[in-house]
Amino acid sequence: SGYFSSSQLYNILDNFFNVHRPINFKFAIRRSDNNPYGFGTLTYENKGRKETAQVYISLRQQGDNYIIAQLTIK
Repeated sequence: SGYFSSSQLYNILDNFFNVHRPINFKFAIRRSDNNPYGFGTLTYENKGRKETAQVYISLRQQGDNYIIAQLTIK
């Protein structure tokens, strides 16, 4: 939990995915009053066991592009 730069987030996610090897990821993006968000289910392997986590991403518009404002993996 916290606020991170893009390079810090890259390292955090890289470490996460090195431990939790992704098997499958289903993701959907929704738009709600100019506040797009995404959600999905991540299936991954952890110590030889298949597990799942819920992934939530909220986006924010910056110019003509969208950037990740918040990322939650539960």
